[in-house]
Amino acid sequence: MRCWKWSPKYMPEYIESEESMATPPTVVAVDLPPLSQRIVRLSVRAGEVFANRDKALAWLGTPNPSLQGQTPIGAASTEEGFEEADDVLTRIEFGVLG
Repeated sequence: MRCWKWSPKYMPEYIESEESMATPPTVVAVDLPPLSQRIVRLSVRAGEVFANRDKALAWLGTPNPSLQGQTPIGAASTEEGFEEADDVLTRIEFGVLG
């Protein structure tokens, strides 16, 4: 079990017991609307491709010529736009220009 131990100065100090290292994390299923699902999937994918949170967030919020000048987050408002943004990430990942 993982827990927080509060120090006298109210600063959390993380404690990990042997029991918590043997217990896998609990996965919770959450039903999200389709738009939220696409945004989460695109954000996770950008994080994987860029391997840097700040670069991924910058890419998600920057207008992209391959997406008709929309931001990737804006393009994800439709399934077709999401697929186009995901294709752009795939091209970035594999170094394919154009």
